[in-house]
Amino acid sequence: MNIALLGSGNGGQALGQGLLRLGHTVFLGTRDTAGEAATKWLQNGPSAKVASPNDAAKAGELVIIGTKGEAVEAHVKTLDAGAMAGKVVIDITNPLRFTANGPEQFLGGTDSLGERIQAALPGAHVVKAFNHYNLALISNTPYTSPKGDMFIAGNDAAAKAKVTELIDALGWDAIDLGNIKSSRYLEALATITVIHALGDGNWNIAYKMLGRKV
Repeated sequence: MNIALLGSGNGGQALGQGLLRLGHTVFLGTRDTAGEAATKWLQNGPSAKVASPNDAAKAGELVIIGTKGEAVEAHVKTLDAGAMAGKVVIDITNPLRFTANGPEQFLGGTDSLGERIQAALPGAHVVKAFNHYNLALISNTPYTSPKGDMFIAGNDAAAKAKVTELIDALGWDAIDLGNIKSSRYLEALATITVIHALGDGNWNIAYKMLGRKV
């Protein structure tokens, strides 16, 4: 499958490397197609491609938005919404900024980046996923005994099924939290992960939902 990865940060590239290992072709969408990040990406082999954000999005059967949180809305507005219609869009972004007092969310409670991306791309099927973990962990060293849980949210059942296939292939269990409004809680969960990791020094953590009969 051709996958577009919009955003050239290290986290997104780590996820992209995992998808390359699964046999997918991954187009890194970046405005600086000759820059350091693009050059580094091409070193991953012939299935690693570089294109402008819009060209990558057009080439991708599935599109991953991995732009820095504070730049997401402006970036999405530059995309051709018509060309994105009908596509599965995975939102891995978080409304986080780092201050002298530690990590803070600039959006939450009654709104989320996931919802804003869906509103900006009304014809696309946005699924919030992969945002609440260290992306290198997702791609390289998933938990196996038991598997870690990957929470997802989105409005379209078929799109969530497609994302679940990727999650399974990467070695995780998907848990569907309902429609795109649940992005609010996945973004908050990412903040919990960051706060814990900064205090503990360990970014290789996973969540597991446990249940028992009473």
